[in-house]
Amino acid sequence: MKRFITILILAGLMVTATACTGYAGNDGFHYKQVKAKKGYVTKFYDGKKFVGKVKTARRVKIYVVDSEEVYPQFLWERKNNFICVEVIKGECINDDGDGVTTDGYYISYKHVKGHEAGAKYTTYCVYANNNYEDDVRIRVDYRR
Repeated sequence: MKRFITILILAGLMVTATACTGYAGNDGFHYKQVKAKKGYVTKFYDGKKFVGKVKTARRVKIYVVDSEEVYPQFLWERKNNFICVEVIKGECINDDGDGVTTDGYYISYKHVKGHEAGAKYTTYCVYANNNYEDDVRIRVDYRR
C-alpha cells in the first residue's frame, strides 16, 4: 500500500513539473504550458474555450504587460525566450467599431459582436513566437 501511494505522489509531481498554468487577468483569460514532442506548447483559453496556442523550443516565461510597457525592443527579443501577453484597455468611440486605447492609440472593435459607442473593453493580445512586433497570434476582448 505504501508503494502504491508513493507511486501516486511521484506521478503527481511529474504532472506538476511538466505543466504550468496561469491567469493573465480577472476576466477568465488563462494559459497552460505543456511539454510537446518537440519543445513546449502554451495553450490559451477564454474561460473553458480554447482560443489558440504558441509553440516554443523550450519552456519560457509568460509576461503579462500593460500596453504602456510594451516597446519594440522588448518584442524583438522574445523568440524562444518568452511569450508576451499585452493587456490593452480601450473604449469604442462609434457604432462602426472604431476605438481608442487609454494611451491614445487607435484600436478596432469591428469584430466584437454587439460593439457600440461608449463601451469599454479589456483586450488581451498574445504575440507569436517570433521577433516581429506586429504579429499577434491571439486576441480576446472582454467588455468591462
